Amino acid sequence: MNRLFALAVFALVFLPMCFAQAPVTVNLDSAEGLLIAAPGGFEQASYAFGLIPSGEGTNGQGLTITLNEGEGLILYGPSVNAGEGLVLIRCSVWSSGPDVFMTLVGLNAPVDGSLIANMPINGADYMSSWHTMEVLYDPRDNAVMPAFQVVATSPASSIVYLDQIVVTPLGVTSSVLEEMFAPTIAPTSTPTPTEPAIPTATPTSGEVTSIWTLGTNQMSGLEEIRVNIFGSATGAIPLDMVLIPAGTFMMGPSPYQQGTSGFWWPQHEVTISQPFFLGMFEITEAQWLAVMGSNPSVDSPESQQYGFPGCDNCPVNYVNWNDCQDFIERLNEMGRGTFRLPTEAEWEYACRAGTTTLFSFGDMLCEDTQNTYSCSEYMWWLMNSYSGPKPVANKRPNPWGLYDMHGNVEEWCSDWLGYYQYEPQIDPIGPIGDFQSPIPGGPYRVMRGGSWEYSSNNCQSAARGFSLPDGRTFLGSSHGLRLVRLYNGTLPPPLPTPTPAISTSESIVIDIPGLPSNAKPLEMVLIPAGTFMMGSPNNEQDRDSYEGPQHEVTISQPFFLGMFEITQAQWLAVMGSNPTSGDRVGDDYPVDTVSWDDCQTFISHLNGMGRGSFRLPSEAEWEYACRAGTMTRFYWGDDPSYSEIGRYAWYFGNKSPNGTKVVGQKLPNAWGLYDMSGNVEEWCGDFEGSYSSSHQTDPQGPIIGSYRIKRGGCWGGQAKYSRSAYRTFISPNARSRYDGVRLLRVAQ
Repeated sequence: MNRLFALAVFALVFLPMCFAQAPVTVNLDSAEGLLIAAPGGFEQASYAFGLIPSGEGTNGQGLTITLNEGEGLILYGPSVNAGEGLVLIRCSVWSSGPDVFMTLVGLNAPVDGSLIANMPINGADYMSSWHTMEVLYDPRDNAVMPAFQVVATSPASSIVYLDQIVVTPLGVTSSVLEEMFAPTIAPTSTPTPTEPAIPTATPTSGEVTSIWTLGTNQMSGLEEIRVNIFGSATGAIPLDMVLIPAGTFMMGPSPYQQGTSGFWWPQHEVTISQPFFLGMFEITEAQWLAVMGSNPSVDSPESQQYGFPGCDNCPVNYVNWNDCQDFIERLNEMGRGTFRLPTEAEWEYACRAGTTTLFSFGDMLCEDTQNTYSCSEYMWWLMNSYSGPKPVANKRPNPWGLYDMHGNVEEWCSDWLGYYQYEPQIDPIGPIGDFQSPIPGGPYRVMRGGSWEYSSNNCQSAARGFSLPDGRTFLGSSHGLRLVRLYNGTLPPPLPTPTPAISTSESIVIDIPGLPSNAKPLEMVLIPAGTFMMGSPNNEQDRDSYEGPQHEVTISQPFFLGMFEITQAQWLAVMGSNPTSGDRVGDDYPVDTVSWDDCQTFISHLNGMGRGSFRLPSEAEWEYACRAGTMTRFYWGDDPSYSEIGRYAWYFGNKSPNGTKVVGQKLPNAWGLYDMSGNVEEWCGDFEGSYSSSHQTDPQGPIIGSYRIKRGGCWGGQAKYSRSAYRTFISPNARSRYDGVRLLRVAQ
């Protein structure tokens, strides 16, 4: 027997016999002791006390409510002394129409006419016969006020009969039930100063560490960590997580917000009392495969029947709630910390990220054509996704740096589907058993965020979805997950910084026969061996996903790198001709309009002069030298407003007149290299390819390919293309006035 089903039976059948106080019956044969009001936004429905249809469990006396479209009624019973512990509230209901919505709840006090339920039951399920409604309530101050609400949305007139309400104090707390039955859903962990440090796995050969602190997100101000899942595919996005602060927010929409659904109400105050880590991205196919050894997005029978082409960085789909528990169990065994699904409250709190609008990006009605483009900058949804989930992190993040909180795949939460309480809540975890599901035929688990196949309304911050925890259907193509990792107050160690310390003490000059005496010589700087983080972090301003995943790289040997880009005079001296396009011609201007193949010919001629062994730098060597010990967007800092770039680089904003500029006129980086940003893009030795997320030593890129890498940005490019991590590629035989070269000489 399912543990939660056993808990339900125990709570509803045995607890009243073992612990409960005597039940209190609220008779509905008169208005004495009752308060009747109209729900907010509805006219009050007419009602009468007296005879009602008889049925099993009814006494023939009760309340008759007659409703027309736009009418409703809230009935408050008298306050009942419940003692300490849970209270079971029951009533019997009969409906004549399908378009009435009913809710039974427990309250501390009347709610001033507001709607009191987020998950109303459709009257269609209660038509023409008596049904029992019941709810468990955990009261404050040992008192509970039962309340019944009904509203009508159909033009047709409907009648609802309500029998007596019975309030049974159970005399046992929810924590006792949880301990007795060890339910799957547990309250959010509250770390204490004595909580042991989160364990980390012992790295195997070639692995440096398993958990790092990435630092503070420049935009959100929140800390971020990286959890390495070893065995992930080359180029796969790592499991990066954001530290979500504790705080208080309003959960659910206002009843008057456009595009919302009635069963998402009422809006109520929720406090998240402890910070927690939440996945920056949805769990990807590569991450699931690395942990579980299989990929349900392509391996499951459902995906093979209904599925769409996947990819390593696509969110895993075709996973049900139970599958997620298996994944979490295995991930927890890896020693990277304690992971779980977020509660529904944690999810919405993180999604909103301090906002109160329909979406974390505003109050747009996305189906309006004037808003469709703007909405599509933030989410994959019905209007821009026609063939399944898309790779994560290709849309803009929310204010806390979380991607795809709206759309892409719907994300499982830990909660059973059930009622919201109107009163303020602290760390709510949803119903404690599936018996509270208001949808006949339950139980259901909550899902959030909407998906690629949903309208925008169902992707709103407050939108609620649900599904069977063990279900597997076509709908699984939109079912995925995002994880919480518990925070014990201690951040893991920081990402390794480049080593050794910055040094620019040694440089050499290469004599090139025939170079004019007044031309800049081929001067080269000795770059030390060391380790650095290659690529851009997910939260970097203006980054491109192609720059990730950020990963650790070791350059094992020192090398010399040109202090300047190869000049026209140097190329002419070696090759006997100047290929420059003519925009800016001169001895000390960088050579341009040279292809990768042209550079190989130049290098072959130079090596034939006996001045050493020259080659193009690898992409890793180039970025390592460009960063020169920094981890910021540019080697002079993050420069978020691009106010400093003009001191260091030639780019579109200061290119006038068009064309390249004499090398060495801007400030160098910390290792004495000039024009690493801007002027001309510089060829690297590598074929184009995706990054690996694992640690690399002296990577050289793919063995084969069709395109070659270029780095550094150029005089005609936007400022963001001059960032240290920016990368682009082109055919090796292509020539452009934006392309040049900087050489590496092997250190002897």
